[in-house]
Amino acid sequence: MSNPKDPFVEFQAGATVFKEGDGGNEMYVIESGQVDILHPSGNGEVAASFGPGDFFGEAAMLEDLPRHATALAKAATRLLRIERAAFAEVLRHNPEIAIRIMRTMMARQRVTEQSGERRGDQPHDERDGREDDGTGLHGGRPLSG
Repeated sequence: MSNPKDPFVEFQAGATVFKEGDGGNEMYVIESGQVDILHPSGNGEVAASFGPGDFFGEAAMLEDLPRHATALAKAATRLLRIERAAFAEVLRHNPEIAIRIMRTMMARQRVTEQSGERRGDQPHDERDGREDDGTGLHGGRPLSG
């Protein structure tokens, strides 16, 4: 990896960018190379592949949660690292980035939901295991955190 002050980081092919369970303090934009996101099941299956211009790692950073998957550099890769502390400033100067992130996250969510529908999965609230009807309400009450 590169100098911690440098916003760009480089990874050789096969190197781990982050592991499932790591803290999500930054997101990445791919300048060159390719990154594979491994399926959280731990079976090594590639859930998504990203190339130049794509970004990843934003969900854990925005939600302040641990990483839900592992990211591996498939080829020699150069990434722009955007840390949580600098994210608001980046958006202030580049509001189009916020729109692109929102559109991409919505498209990714739609793909995830459609693949779950094809498998017959029912969304569940991970906090209590009950089926989620999509409203965020269970029996007329909001889910508690």
